[in-house]
Amino acid sequence: LGIPTIVEAFSTQLPPWDFAAKVGLTALTLGAGFKGGEVTPLFFIGATLGNALSLILALPTALLAGMGFVGVFALMQLGDINFSAQLGMVSALQLKPRISAHLIKIWLLRN
Repeated sequence: LGIPTIVEAFSTQLPPWDFAAKVGLTALTLGAGFKGGEVTPLFFIGATLGNALSLILALPTALLAGMGFVGVFALMQLGDINFSAQLGMVSALQLKPRISAHLIKIWLLRN
């Protein structure tokens, strides 16, 4: 589940790529048809994203981890987060795990 990492994000500096790895692996897992959680990965992604931002922003790690923990979950509940893809894979990528996995699978099959 990643709960130890979530807890660790509030007190220890983690590798800054942890959140991106979790997004990718969760998308691939759910996109491949495996059953899995959607809420706990959001908590993991938010806490580790906040933790990574503490390297850039002059704010306490615990504060940013907490803000990420709540913020990512809240944003996903409000609606899709869209952003422009810089690599030309797709013009817009929605971060909901099942949709992301489907788009990644299409891109991988084309290449």
